[in-house]
Amino acid sequence: MPQRIKDQYGHLHNYFLELWVAYGLLGVAVFAALAFWVGRGTWLAWRSGVMPNDMALFGVSFFIYWVIVNQFESYNSFWTGVFVHNLVVGGLVTHYWRWQLTRARDDDSQPQPTSQPE
Repeated sequence: MPQRIKDQYGHLHNYFLELWVAYGLLGVAVFAALAFWVGRGTWLAWRSGVMPNDMALFGVSFFIYWVIVNQFESYNSFWTGVFVHNLVVGGLVTHYWRWQLTRARDDDSQPQPTSQPE
């Protein structure tokens, strides 16, 4: 943000507006893409049985909570908000990566079709 705005207001008290002002539409798009990637990965890991039900429910609940809370305060602009966000998202992404590893291992263990000479 411009220094004159920071001097007068400190921060915008809405993380999404602050993100838009600081990084523009590209920053919002990158943030939305990251949220979509984590959400999709959480869904896939849960559907495959790699992520426990309670952790998937916590992830969805945290996402809804985080979106609402960041409308009124920019917690992602402070180290404590970034720390909590990284802990939760890190746990979700770890299960997604575990699902990818399990799927790749299962694909490698499948017998490969052999071509029959004619």
